[in-house]
Amino acid sequence: MAKSPISLTMQAPIVSLVEAKKSDIKGGLGQCIAQMLGAQRFNQLEDNSISGIYGCVTTGEDWQFLKLEGNFILVDNQRYYINELEKLLGVFQFIVDSYETH
Repeated sequence: MAKSPISLTMQAPIVSLVEAKKSDIKGGLGQCIAQMLGAQRFNQLEDNSISGIYGCVTTGEDWQFLKLEGNFILVDNQRYYINELEKLLGVFQFIVDSYETH
């Protein structure tokens, strides 16, 4: 039985989520920013006018969020923790809601 190829396509909005290696969130920020810049470029090539690209670096226990607006990276100084699930899900809901307005 032959398997049909799976086709994956990217569609805006894109959020960048990076797993921090060795529980080092700071170490994952550069990778996340690079992915966010790639998502911004993808949106520009697709003529999609999303004003901000969100990103997140996580250890699975700790979460830190970022936003790319134009040429500026905004880093949320607050860390969110898995045991504060309501706060964490609130941030994700905020991101989803912000994309729905575009």
